[in-house]
Amino acid sequence: MNQLPNHDLDQWTRAWHADEAPVTPPDAIRGHVRRRSRRLRVWLAGEAAVGLGALAVLARLIVVETDPAERAAFALLGLVVLGATLFAWHNWRDVLAPSADTTAHYLELAVERARRARRAVAAGWWILGAEVAVFVPWIGYRLYGGVESATAESQAFAWGLLAALCAAAMVALVAAGRWARRDEATIAALRGEISSSAADAQEAGGLNRPARN
Repeated sequence: MNQLPNHDLDQWTRAWHADEAPVTPPDAIRGHVRRRSRRLRVWLAGEAAVGLGALAVLARLIVVETDPAERAAFALLGLVVLGATLFAWHNWRDVLAPSADTTAHYLELAVERARRARRAVAAGWWILGAEVAVFVPWIGYRLYGGVESATAESQAFAWGLLAALCAAAMVALVAAGRWARRDEATIAALRGEISSSAADAQEAGGLNRPARN
């Protein structure tokens, strides 16, 4: 999920309300969408590389591991990674680039991308839950199933590391969710104001049109 704060739209919205500022330039909106397109492609390529690398490592561990419980844990983690990678591609594949060169389409694409970002964050919570559901019994098996000696140090390290990673992931997901909702609201407001301005301009044009005899 590719999530950098969007300062451009905030600046454009503030400029819209400023008395001395012109209407948001269509070129600026197009530039925003095009920059996001490049970032999305880079992010998806990175996600695919990480996902394929993780799948390769997990496949190798399944082959060399002889313990059925360990192999089952690696297989389940592989399914989670595969599902996350496929979801990312499905979620973003049809919004990578605009299909038409109009300001309206660029705005619609920006709104849709913000909505997809919120959907990606929601999926991230499910993915995190699935990973925890695999890691908790796996760590328990290794510590208390005779694979490793369950010393105080090993238990503190294993459970502490899992808790720290989960906390970091939760903080990232909460922050990404807030950003996605704010981004969606900002773009939607900008679209609404541009539509309202266009309607006002059309109405003014109709009023200024000379009456026919």
